[in-house]
Amino acid sequence: TTLEDNERIFTELILSIKRRHSEVKQLIRDQERAAVRRAEGRLKQLEQEIADLRKRDAELKQFLEIHPIHFLQRFPTAVPELTGLAVSSHLSFDAVVNTAFQLRDKLH
Repeated sequence: TTLEDNERIFTELILSIKRRHSEVKQLIRDQERAAVRRAEGRLKQLEQEIADLRKRDAELKQFLEIHPIHFLQRFPTAVPELTGLAVSSHLSFDAVVNTAFQLRDKLH
């Protein structure tokens, strides 16, 4: 009968919609998990880069404290252009200390 056909068609439509709804929810969950994995991977990469930079910073600070002249000679690209700051290998210790302080101030 028409009523039974109508009931069957609507039941099939409802089941079809429920299946699609379930598929869409699963797709969204899968995409969320993939996005979280990518974000976690990027976070680990950034944490490693930060750790590497901190290590390099500590090494450079230690080297600067021990050998300020050698630091300037060894890492010229790590030091921005320092206008009016002369570095000579014949400087007195006081001049070396002053130069190191000037360099520190310009880097920060």
